[in-house]
Amino acid sequence: MQVHGAVLTGLALLLAATPAIAGPSMNTGWKATTLSQPDCVEKARGVLAAVGLGRLQSSQASAFAQQGDYSVVIRCIPEKAMVIFVVAGPEAAETQRLIRAVVERF
Repeated sequence: MQVHGAVLTGLALLLAATPAIAGPSMNTGWKATTLSQPDCVEKARGVLAAVGLGRLQSSQASAFAQQGDYSVVIRCIPEKAMVIFVVAGPEAAETQRLIRAVVERF
């Protein structure tokens, strides 16, 4: 459980370190997954596109996207059988809407 907290803290700090893309509101979520790392990242990219987010990027472990002042990260952690979702932006209602949309589609 300590690893999960460290990962969420790291993601939160990463998003908060760039004021232009991260606002005062943040929402997180997670789901269990049995997907491999590549399949999880590919699914994450598809989910972000389906939600209508732009500026898609990905790394070996995560997919990232932006919509205006909102940033979304989907982090795949297959060795822990989980995927973590983080949304940051200026308005709480929009971060809540985005986190629900992303988690529901994954």
